[in-house]
Amino acid sequence: MPETFDGPGGEDSALCNARMVEAIDHLASGAIDDAIRAVRDALAYGDPPTHQLRNIIHELQDKERHAVAVELCESILGREPDNAAALIDLGFSLEPLGELDRARAAYTRAGEIDPSDAMAINNRAFLELSCGNLDQALADVEAALARNVLEGIAHATKAEILGQRGDIDGAFQCLTRAVELSDEWLETATDSEFLEAVRADPRWPAWLAEHGG
Repeated sequence: MPETFDGPGGEDSALCNARMVEAIDHLASGAIDDAIRAVRDALAYGDPPTHQLRNIIHELQDKERHAVAVELCESILGREPDNAAALIDLGFSLEPLGELDRARAAYTRAGEIDPSDAMAINNRAFLELSCGNLDQALADVEAALARNVLEGIAHATKAEILGQRGDIDGAFQCLTRAVELSDEWLETATDSEFLEAVRADPRWPAWLAEHGG
């Protein structure tokens, strides 16, 4: 049985908070398994703050501990079923686990909850791209850009889709727009497996030199 604590705010609340502090400290020191045990203890005592859980989820995703990230997303959604950000986090961790139908449903639901958010629809577009469903991927990324034309990741995703479709001119145009919005998309340009045909184009060295590569 968990220990008890008779401090202010009630024993369960205090223990929940204490375990979350432990989890955060363990993550900072790289003790991932200890962090997971601590956050599970916190959940046994109560409902930790959503923003803290999402920060831990993102750390777990970075460490490829996707099954636990899914568990934490579900704990948020159990009390906040319309939390679009948590649904996006859920989809992102379901994909590497091969649960693509559930990931697709999570992105779709997030997009329904927040019609102004392009991220959920862009993530669904990338999922379809990864599955080779290029027509659906293109339709989704166009929908994402219709929501927010300044969403750099959607321009990068569209470049990847067009690269796979053989539209190299269009891919260059989308990459250029993505990099204009943020030079972080240079990494996508240089590393993405979906842009191999773009990098094989004779124009690639000049484009890369022009855009800071």
